[in-house]
Amino acid sequence: MIRKTLFSAAVVLLLASGVAGAAPLVWTLTNVEFDDGGTATGFIEFDAALAAAGPCDPVCPGLIDGSITVSGGDQTTFPPFTYDATNVLAETFPPDPPRFPGHIFTIKRLADDRLLSLYTASPLTDAGGTVDLIQIDSFVGSVECYNCDPFRRIVSGSLTAIPLPAAAWLFLSAIGLLGWLRRKAA
Repeated sequence: MIRKTLFSAAVVLLLASGVAGAAPLVWTLTNVEFDDGGTATGFIEFDAALAAAGPCDPVCPGLIDGSITVSGGDQTTFPPFTYDATNVLAETFPPDPPRFPGHIFTIKRLADDRLLSLYTASPLTDAGGTVDLIQIDSFVGSVECYNCDPFRRIVSGSLTAIPLPAAAWLFLSAIGLLGWLRRKAA
């Protein structure tokens, strides 16, 4: 009886793995460098499906979590700092082609208007991949600033995510359970 119930559970997990939805992705900052030699490292967790569902008036949902550390470069003006959920207000703006081809993330330190702005070359999706951070013009784009004066531009870098679909966890659980049942039967 127990074996039959476990087998049924494994079949349900296998079937459910085909209909599981996409999970939010963790996008890692890769090789991000400022024009003063400083760097940014860390991640943002973004749910593209949630952002696409809106509403975007003017800010979209979708940015779930993150932690970005900036360091190096002009440390007198921009001392090392970590932007995270405990000390910032973060907003996501939708793509608005042709001027803004990708998402715009603004992450503002609550204490003093220090701001990190990330402009992506294309929209972030649940498919993952690599998306470059860009400058739109000399005053608009990926920067860190204090109410945008003084500021330093991001001159290189990207966001990278490798998706592992939620369905994979269900599928692997079902395969493991079926393997255990087969071994127990032998």
